[in-house]
Amino acid sequence: MENIALNITFGIFITVIPFLFYNYKTIKTTPLQTILWGILSFLLCLIGMKISHQPISYLALSLSILLSSIFNYYCTTGSINLKKVPLTLSVLTLFFLSSLFQLIPILFYHLDPANLQLKEELYLTLFSDFILVFLLIFLYRKTLLEDFPKLKNNLYPILDTGIKYWLIGLVIMVISNLLIQIFLPQANAANEESVQEFIHASRFASLFAVGILAPIIEELTFRKSFRDIFNHQTFYILASGLIFGSLHVLLSCTSPWDLFYIIPYSSLGIAFGYMYVKTDNIYTSILMHMFHNTCLTAISLLGVILW
Repeated sequence: MENIALNITFGIFITVIPFLFYNYKTIKTTPLQTILWGILSFLLCLIGMKISHQPISYLALSLSILLSSIFNYYCTTGSINLKKVPLTLSVLTLFFLSSLFQLIPILFYHLDPANLQLKEELYLTLFSDFILVFLLIFLYRKTLLEDFPKLKNNLYPILDTGIKYWLIGLVIMVISNLLIQIFLPQANAANEESVQEFIHASRFASLFAVGILAPIIEELTFRKSFRDIFNHQTFYILASGLIFGSLHVLLSCTSPWDLFYIIPYSSLGIAFGYMYVKTDNIYTSILMHMFHNTCLTAISLLGVILW
């Protein structure tokens, strides 16, 4: 997982940072220059990974550079708020590299990373998630403070909108999952399997991690930070949803067939993005994401208890 995250992070930075710097300093680039820079970025990433002796995930690297090149293209059309990009890139960096926070308890307690029990891995994840949540809340404290009174004053309309679009996303998610299982049995939802392993390791800790911490992290990262930079609403909804869905699959992908699971994951991501746009309140997607994750985790826990 860390290897794939490194490939994605490296691909994004090599493709986006120089392009943004060039656009700040000169006139906007052309679509052809965007394509050529994407190709050059891929070659530079391969060379950099080879020189640093890092394992290369061609799938993760290719998709990260493709999405970054699309982002670069929309920069040339004025659909991107360039002033907000540094903060969004900082948030994405924190998200991808947050597992490094786990080194603190590992070094403090002299743990062996190669021989960790599943429960120990879960507690290390909780530790890094706590730090990441704290940092994200600090970065977006202004929005969180401004949106909370709006939530209290318009609670029922906001929840009504959230539930409506969550149900639409859920229906698409369930149907696409069923179709994948029927027609592509070789596809594997490895991310879901890892979540189930954590649930079995520690019920209440996993419920807190999946039901509370994960929604806050993912909504501030993929909804709030993306909303700040995308001026075009439709592109924002699609981009935040597809990137959200893709990362859930890419970070645990074992075969090309697994990529079809991007569809069900993205359906919920698009629904969360749409409800955020409709209500203009980040708590809408956070609460619905919490509700969704908590329900699924509780159902899984009930299954463990009964069977």
